[in-house]
Amino acid sequence: MDIEEWYAADQRRRQGRELAFGRGWAQGSPPQWLADLFWNELTGELFLLRKPVPPAWLPIVSPDDLRRWLAEIQDLGAEVAEAARHVLHPRHRRARAGEPGLRDGPANPANPEPAGHETEDEADIEPLGVVGSRSELEEMLAGWQRALPEVDSLGWLRGRLGRLGVVGPAPDRQPPPTVRGAQPR
Repeated sequence: MDIEEWYAADQRRRQGRELAFGRGWAQGSPPQWLADLFWNELTGELFLLRKPVPPAWLPIVSPDDLRRWLAEIQDLGAEVAEAARHVLHPRHRRARAGEPGLRDGPANPANPEPAGHETEDEADIEPLGVVGSRSELEEMLAGWQRALPEVDSLGWLRGRLGRLGVVGPAPDRQPPPTVRGAQPR
């Protein structure tokens, strides 16, 4: 689902605090895309922000090193999460704030592109299900920090959530998942 459409479909998604449960979830080696896992406190929705893998020529760090590093800093808690807000994907930030993106047209007609938004990419949202409380979610995801750096971390996540009745099969292999589990608050 398109990020902008996701947030526009339910304004509570913009109002609810989003908690991240790992950045850089992957499937296979090399992965075709990476995903960040979020849970919205207001709606109870658990979803992936799927985004392209950084280009191989980018000399900063490898995707595997980046996933390991992000998994390690997750243990540091809310301070890191707040400090790393800029790490959120640009389209995710814009859609959540209701700011115009390239698909909405330029913010300034004299400038054909919105300020600071050089290119549009293929990031999207994959809804996974609904979980009624943070404590329930933390119990469901126990051990995610160890699973995140693995080659098939998304397989671990989907398997865990599937066994608990929260998510269906992966959408790129089977029909889209149905929303199961507790109702939103």
